[in-house]
Amino acid sequence: GKGGKGGKGGGKGGKRPRRDNRIDWPLEAGSHRYLEFTLYKENRDTLHAILQLAQSLHVSQNLFTFAGTKDRRAVTAQRVSAFRLPASKIEQLMARKPFGDSLVASDCTYAPAPLRLGMLGGNHFTITLRDVDGSDAADGGGDAGGGDGAPSP
Repeated sequence: GKGGKGGKGGGKGGKRPRRDNRIDWPLEAGSHRYLEFTLYKENRDTLHAILQLAQSLHVSQNLFTFAGTKDRRAVTAQRVSAFRLPASKIEQLMARKPFGDSLVASDCTYAPAPLRLGMLGGNHFTITLRDVDGSDAADGGGDAGGGDGAPSP
């Protein structure tokens, strides 16, 4: 040919054999095509945590769905689903502790459908105040409202 690559003839071989990147789907998943797991994270927003997890697993972050985002400046746990991601990949990654204790995926189960935005069953949380002493309270520390748990107007 006239220089360059491509075309017929010359060169080594032709097309490279295509590699099958699909992983055999575990039998225990049955007909369920989604992996659900609990994502525990500290001081990361949900999207950043999913991105780090996807990069470490060498998969697209688009495989993951979740019911809502969680606060970046907190310790949170939430359920996440992933399309056709075998539990063994998560378990092998977590065994190496690539993020220490600040990002952990656990409690893997297989599910028939992905989690979607708005599917939160309810938020449960504990608020921890740090570096606060009694003099910081505006009214000397009692009930801030009318006894119903809401602040007074």
